[in-house]
Amino acid sequence: MQRNIEEKNHACLERLGLLIRSGSYLQHYFDSREKFTTQTITK
Repeated sequence: MQRNIEEKNHACLERLGLLIRSGSYLQHYFDSREKFTTQTITK
């Protein structure tokens, strides 16, 4: 059981690593957060 969980975590980390290395995910995340914050402030 424990090993199965660790394997799943490792797979998730690898996927996250790929997304972060591509950089586009982070850029998209910060862009959308900025827009959301700006909209909230202007209201």
